[in-house]
Amino acid sequence: MDGKVLVISDLHLTKKFSPAKFDLLKKLISDCDQLIINGDLWEGFGMSLKDFMSSSWKQLFPLLKEKKAVYLFGNHDPKEEADYGQFSVLATKTYEFSQQNVDFHVVHGDYFDPTFDLRHPNLPKVFLHIGGIIERWLINTIGRSYLNIYRASNEKMKKWHRSNLSDKWLICGHSHLAELDPATQFANSGIFLRPGIASYLLIENGQVELKYT
Repeated sequence: MDGKVLVISDLHLTKKFSPAKFDLLKKLISDCDQLIINGDLWEGFGMSLKDFMSSSWKQLFPLLKEKKAVYLFGNHDPKEEADYGQFSVLATKTYEFSQQNVDFHVVHGDYFDPTFDLRHPNLPKVFLHIGGIIERWLINTIGRSYLNIYRASNEKMKKWHRSNLSDKWLICGHSHLAELDPATQFANSGIFLRPGIASYLLIENGQVELKYT
C-alpha cells in the first residue's frame, strides 16, 4: 500500500444515521490514498447485514471503493455471504502490507482477546445489542477516560505480538482503547464513535500516527 493509508475500526454503524459522523468519515476518507477498515464496521448485534447494505450509510460505498478499501471482519460484523465488493476490494480476517521496508500485520484483535460475545456464542443477540448500547452511553457520558478499563485487552494483544510477530507492526482495533507504541511496534486504532470521541491511524512512509478528533 502506497501513499497515506487510513486505518479505522469499531465504527459500529447502526440503523440510526448520523450526518455528523458521516461528514467526518467522508472528510477523513477523502483525504487518504487507501483505506483499511479493521473490523466492526456495522453493528451486527442490532441489525442484519441486509439492513446495513440498504441503510443511508451506503452513501459512503462509492468513496470506499474509490479508496480501494480493505475490509477486515470483526466480532460485531462477522463474515457472512454477501457482496462486500459493493464497498471494498478485499474482505478478509487478516491483512499484511509494507511501506518503505516496514511490514504491517493488520487484524481486528478479537482472536487475542475473546470478549463476552465470543465466549458465549449462543447468547441471543438482543442481550449483546443492549450491552453495546450501554457501553456507548457510558463512553459518551464519561468520555475517553472510560476506555482505560480496556487496557488489559491491549496488553493481551501486545503479549501475542512479542511472542509471535515482533518483526512487524501489529495493527489492531477491537478493544476501543487507542494506543500507539512505536518501541514495540504496536498500534490500536481505538473506537470511531462520533466527532469528539473518534480515533484513527495514519500510516505513511512507514510511519504510524495516532489521531484523535
